[in-house]
Amino acid sequence: MKKHFYLATLLAVAVMFMACNNDEPSDNGGSTTKAKQGEWITSASQVDLSLFDDQETKCWQIDTWCDGTTIGVQYEWTTEAAVALTAKNILAMDYQHFQRQTKKVLFKESDPTDEMSCTSQTWPNAECWEETISYNGGQSETNYGWMPEANMLERHEYYASKGLTHTFVRANAADPSACEALNPQNQGGEGGEGGQGGGSTIDYSQYDNTVEKCWTATITIVGQDMVRYIWGTERFARETMDATQQTYTLAPSSATDENACDALNN
Repeated sequence: MKKHFYLATLLAVAVMFMACNNDEPSDNGGSTTKAKQGEWITSASQVDLSLFDDQETKCWQIDTWCDGTTIGVQYEWTTEAAVALTAKNILAMDYQHFQRQTKKVLFKESDPTDEMSCTSQTWPNAECWEETISYNGGQSETNYGWMPEANMLERHEYYASKGLTHTFVRANAADPSACEALNPQNQGGEGGEGGQGGGSTIDYSQYDNTVEKCWTATITIVGQDMVRYIWGTERFARETMDATQQTYTLAPSSATDENACDALNN
């Protein structure tokens, strides 16, 4: 996966913070129904990684649902077990952030048979939208999301069915990352190691940006450690982890080359 190994998780985090106010996937993390590919998963507890293949690498599509529609489609070239872990992480972080489950996740095989063709796929007709949701009492919030117009119309209908006022217009962003960057929580810099947060600006020039090595990144979510490995400079590793907006620790790994580092994620 090269330096883009964390791309899927970053996108998962990006869609995680779109406004989700529904009452449908209300599982509190205790579901006992085992997850299967091609079916919507509503709780991290449904994902038993031992049930998925961890040997064969292929292309996978991951869909994330929120408030009446799919709000994110991403592609990973990895094993079935690894993509199941991505789905598990999305749901675990969603529950941690909102203190209840607001999203559903589905993963299924995709057609491409090589990594470049897989990861270069994009969500057809997706574009950036600015949406504003108004609640009882005059409160409102504005979010930016990357999706096709048909999906935004489904969200609009969903909010209307709940008695909420929802307006949306196209926003000026060239890709999903630029669209997500428009959200208020992504303005002014994010935290640092240990999840400093608070809108502080990190001076990344203090970190080495010349020597590449393997890094162990650990995020603790709902009492469970999620470990991923990053090949790159310390600055690249910290920028990558800070973008997740999660509390983490970072330490050098024993892997001595990029392939060995990447293999640890499988």
